[in-house]
Amino acid sequence: LSRKGCPYDNAVAESTYKSVKVEFVHQYQFETLAQLRLELFDYVHWWNYLRLHGTLAYETPIQIRQQRLAKRILDNERGSDTSGEAA
Repeated sequence: LSRKGCPYDNAVAESTYKSVKVEFVHQYQFETLAQLRLELFDYVHWWNYLRLHGTLAYETPIQIRQQRLAKRILDNERGSDTSGEAA
């Protein structure tokens, strides 16, 4: 994941793991693995669909994904190149 000498490669993942640990792991005690799986599934759903992210202009990840997908579809219908590559 990280390249040698580039400590910022993994910053997003590290930040996410920290949030999961602080907001989820350290807040609960699980009696069974099945309970952990169920609670983790709910947490991930909340994270993606309900939690407002400051770095995403206080929108949810799914809102950002839907906006980007809609823009790509619209750009493709107009014939625009959204790949970011030079022609």
